[in-house]
Amino acid sequence: MEQLEKPFDMIKRAFHIVRRTPALWWLAMLYAVAGGKAVLDLNFGSGFNYRAHRTNHWAKLPDVNSFLQQNWIAILLLGGSLILLLSIIFLVVNLLSDVALLNASNQVLQEQTLPSFWQSLQKSWNRKMWHLFLAQLIIDVPLFLLIALLIGLPILSIVLIVTSGRHFATPGAGAIIFLVIAGIIALLLFILFMIVLAIVVGLWSGFTKRFVVLSETKPMAAVCQGWNLMWSKWRSILNVWLLALAAAIGWDIATLLVLGLLVVLIGSTAGLITFLSGQGFHFFGNIWLGLLLGVPFIGLPALYLRSLYLAFDAVLWTDVFQQLIAPPWIETPNEPEPEFAPEPVKGDYLPPRYV
Repeated sequence: MEQLEKPFDMIKRAFHIVRRTPALWWLAMLYAVAGGKAVLDLNFGSGFNYRAHRTNHWAKLPDVNSFLQQNWIAILLLGGSLILLLSIIFLVVNLLSDVALLNASNQVLQEQTLPSFWQSLQKSWNRKMWHLFLAQLIIDVPLFLLIALLIGLPILSIVLIVTSGRHFATPGAGAIIFLVIAGIIALLLFILFMIVLAIVVGLWSGFTKRFVVLSETKPMAAVCQGWNLMWSKWRSILNVWLLALAAAIGWDIATLLVLGLLVVLIGSTAGLITFLSGQGFHFFGNIWLGLLLGVPFIGLPALYLRSLYLAFDAVLWTDVFQQLIAPPWIETPNEPEPEFAPEPVKGDYLPPRYV
């Protein structure tokens, strides 16, 4: 198609499809658990620094210390093998759920039928998973090397200058101000570059995996076709992306409000239970009670809301993809009506035109 539908109509259709298709929720939830990422993803995640909160209990256990010292190689190998096994399992689940989610989204859009969760998983267990993995490697490995080069070169230059042993003249106040301003500008440009790069790579990767899964294209060809599609149709894609950005921001705000309300309710409940148990009133007085209540009542709603957004994102950009790769509609001129010919009389000569 030369042009997409109105982006607002596409977003409304995606919301409507997600609302009435529970299989998409469960496939997206499986994808979210396995670390799935949307085309337009504003959730940067957060980590917990356990080292800042751990206590030195191992020193009180001499037997454990001696066991660790004597068998540290075996423990290291066992831990590494376990991490490798879990990584492989999560990778397979991620690929399987991603392919199933795209197939289910395409089925709803193209066939107007509701997919089944288990049937979607069974149909997706094929070589498309590994083609998708190879296509992601083709994009991610050069991207990783580029980012490592951009970050590593300045750091390496500073290290070489510091370790060279050369003595430089002390810069004046003007030079220091200039260096600080130049550093801030360079940092802001780098951040802007990374944001633009993330947007471009996200769209490129999204179209590439749809070529792999929905059009059954080989990995390298899918990467090239995904780039060409994004570059040739960037104006139409930009309109959808801007409206999808507004929808993603609204979704994140609603999610934070819901989770904030749940945190207040769970914290108040934990503090009330602690107070009634006679241990004094503490908002999070009993950390174990807070975790016991927080994991199911905060973690599960957060996972559910995240899954709904992933399902919406999959349907929206699958719809965009299908419209962009559809052949343009060519209106054929109407056939001219045949000239009026009188009814032939038996025995009359008929020209070839009317035979």
